[in-house]
Amino acid sequence: MQSTLVWKSLEFFGIEYVGLTQTESEIRVISTIIKSETAKPEKIEYSLTLTLDWQVKQLYVKNSRYQHVIQLFQNEMGCWVNQFGEEIPQLRGAVDVDLSCTPFTNSLPIKRLPWELNQPINLEMVYVDASSGAYRKVTQSYELLDAKEEFQLFHYKSGAFQSKILANRDGIVSEYPNLFALVSY
Repeated sequence: MQSTLVWKSLEFFGIEYVGLTQTESEIRVISTIIKSETAKPEKIEYSLTLTLDWQVKQLYVKNSRYQHVIQLFQNEMGCWVNQFGEEIPQLRGAVDVDLSCTPFTNSLPIKRLPWELNQPINLEMVYVDASSGAYRKVTQSYELLDAKEEFQLFHYKSGAFQSKILANRDGIVSEYPNLFALVSY
């Protein structure tokens, strides 16, 4: 199964094109983002390999402007390792990834977890800043506020930042107020 997603940035000039491919054993995500917050544009390419239940196995991020590459893998024991197979102790306990430049990664816990109304779930995440190349473990909270056949509305919190996030019937983020909007699905 294959599908394509396109988001536009509502904050500055930016567009993201995501290709999703599901096989019998995994989900492969390949994305290209073009954005310009300043006079110099950035091209960010990332890929994710996911299990069929949307658990992250691999993350690859390349930023052409800043010339850095990030490769992280989650092994079968739930530990994060770099491209050399070395464990990254500061990421212990993190399950999902949150990539700064895309709403797609917010879809990971939305699709992966069972949700009950007004029951917040705190998650340990690997937050990756696609511009700086830095990553760290953070705690984020998702709370399902409303669920209809055609959408789910979440309250999202990470540190001092809070927002509502609207996901479509398939659990894909469709509206991230003032930041992103899904324009093709």
